[in-house]
Amino acid sequence: MSSWRLPLEVLEVITDFAQESSSATPDYSALLTMALVCRSLRPRAQYNLLRHVVLKSAIDLHRFLALLRTQQHIAKCIGEITVLSAAHEYMPLGLLGGLLPNIPTLTLSIDVDVYPPTYTTTFLQFRGVRCLQLRDMHLPNELVLWRIAKAFVHLEYLTLHGLRLKVRLPTVTARCSQATRLPEGLNAIQLQVRSSVDGYLSCE
Repeated sequence: MSSWRLPLEVLEVITDFAQESSSATPDYSALLTMALVCRSLRPRAQYNLLRHVVLKSAIDLHRFLALLRTQQHIAKCIGEITVLSAAHEYMPLGLLGGLLPNIPTLTLSIDVDVYPPTYTTTFLQFRGVRCLQLRDMHLPNELVLWRIAKAFVHLEYLTLHGLRLKVRLPTVTARCSQATRLPEGLNAIQLQVRSSVDGYLSCE
């Protein structure tokens, strides 16, 4: 450390920036490099590696579940899970919720067409989720969106990014559905680019 001109605190902030990448996922290669090249940075880099876990396939998910079963202590380090599945790929989200029921932040980008009609009930296992983001998903209609949101019983913040509805129900039906189905504790709904549900998110 004596050869470095920057203090350790500054380098730790840089490590945090690698975790808070501008893309949808952290810069894992940078975090891994930091963990390997400097013993002093390793705890901070390892913390950021576990803080936001991104699962891009069913293989990733099963490997992560196996790790959680053998290293249960890492569960308390995880603050956010992102599931980015490929088209037509089934992800056993119920298993994930069973091992991480108290995760506070969850991002989903899944193909709902490959899941059974009752798949939203699996979200009931994520009892701790307060922030939910749905990214680039195609839903049958807005009622399915309300069912998903309702399954997260402690949901406070919902972000929709690039969401598409295959069928749009009459506005009155949709607005009444919002009033009766959304979680009572939901404080805010945020729309991001290319979401096609903005006409249904105000209840008059």
